[in-house]
Amino acid sequence: MKQHITINAGSGWEETAQRHRDKACIVREWELVGIDLDGKKVHFLYGTVVSDYKHRWQYGDYVFTSGVDSFDKETGLVKTKNSLYCLEGDGEEVFATIKEAAKMRAIGQSLHTIRAIERDVGEIDLP
Repeated sequence: MKQHITINAGSGWEETAQRHRDKACIVREWELVGIDLDGKKVHFLYGTVVSDYKHRWQYGDYVFTSGVDSFDKETGLVKTKNSLYCLEGDGEEVFATIKEAAKMRAIGQSLHTIRAIERDVGEIDLP
């Protein structure tokens, strides 16, 4: 299994977030979740919402996005098909199975938390 990769916030990320508050969802405590789908790596973004100009989520809610189209490490901007996200603070690129990603989305917990629960308590069953 691949290890996680720490991604440190760039010097311009905070300024980017300030400039994009009216057109992006700002997230912190984020993970760029990589999944191998038939030999093709696909990424999703998981994070805690700081603000969302579309009012889909409130402060403190979690978001698990659709597939990531682009991630700019210099600006901290993540684009999906229909949304723009600004990253706040350091995060990680993590590598999950499809089943783990489904659990992240369903119960709103990070990959580290999912794995810790399953290690300590047992497998999480989804309906």
